[in-house]
Amino acid sequence: MRRILAFAVCGLGLGACTSGDLFKLDTMPLQSAAGPVTVRLESQPPGAEATIAGGGSCKTPCSLQVGSFGELTVTYALEGYQPEEVSVAVLQPTDPREGPARANPNPVYVELEALPGTPAARRRAAAAKRPAAAKPAPKKPAAKRPAAKRAAPAPAAAPAPAPAPASPWPPAPGAPPAQQ
Repeated sequence: MRRILAFAVCGLGLGACTSGDLFKLDTMPLQSAAGPVTVRLESQPPGAEATIAGGGSCKTPCSLQVGSFGELTVTYALEGYQPEEVSVAVLQPTDPREGPARANPNPVYVELEALPGTPAARRRAAAAKRPAAAKPAPKKPAAKRPAAKRAAPAPAAAPAPAPAPASPWPPAPGAPPAQQ
């Protein structure tokens, strides 16, 4: 009887430790990282002016802070090159286990196309016409002196391979020895 009473008291004591907080996990508000997201901006060639719609601008390669969520447009512009626009999604996590907010794609990379008739376009066309760099011709060796003739050494005989054992395991006790 005392054992039953002791188990009941222990059970009630442990039950009081939870104090009901364990069952309120489903109703907790989600704590999302509402802070700004850093977006890395890169371009080829570097030095383009990257502008985020409704935000800041910088010369690539650079990073900008974005405080809003949803779709953003990044515009790249460089003199002598065709302007480019890239769409970026800033995603707010729906679950705190997903981590902080993030941008997709990140880094945002674009290759700018040169406008026709510009020096950059001419350089690109000239580079396309040039064949791949040929390897330089090897230098001619200096005049060789006649070397004294030496007798070629006789080829060494290869050692005979050792016979392979029939089994990698040692013979069982009391078993006849394996024949090779």
